[in-house]
Amino acid sequence: MASTSSLSRQYGSLTASERAALSIRAIARVDDAEFQRLCDSAPHNYRSNPNHSRDIHAISLLSLTYSCEQLHDALTYWFCVGQIALGIVRNGNTHLTSADLDYKFIGSVAAYMYVVRHEAWSQFCDEIGIDFDDLADTTLLWMLTVCDANLPRLTPSRMELQKMAADRGFADASPVKVEDVLDDWRAFLSQFPKG
Repeated sequence: MASTSSLSRQYGSLTASERAALSIRAIARVDDAEFQRLCDSAPHNYRSNPNHSRDIHAISLLSLTYSCEQLHDALTYWFCVGQIALGIVRNGNTHLTSADLDYKFIGSVAAYMYVVRHEAWSQFCDEIGIDFDDLADTTLLWMLTVCDANLPRLTPSRMELQKMAADRGFADASPVKVEDVLDDWRAFLSQFPKG
């Protein structure tokens, strides 16, 4: 077992990014003592904040943004599915009207964005050394879990979505790629100065 002074030296040698990742893990485990040790042993910036507080703040903002965007796309998808079902009930058959096709396109775009953003978020969490589930807001987790399990198999491929866009009059549309979303998040995170 390491001595207290040995542990203090180990805590003291952490970078701000490492300390932020460990802090988020401690918060997820509800390990207040570990979180406090990480904060107490951190170098402080000019405002007397631990040097990793900006990293935690940036990652928390990204996590909330990710959750909100995922919920928006999930709700858009399911709304469109409902509208198509109502259209079929109203028309008394399985023929899709122009409005139904619009809903199908909008729902497909939402599902596609959900799946792309999910893959990008998974890769981003790996890059910054934080467990995907540690950043999930438990009040939103049930909806994301349902969508994670179902939207990938219901989502068109990038090429299928591009064809759908062209069929709906958006010939110049180019669906976003995982790399595009990752680049946006990396750029956002890089805006936060290191402590």
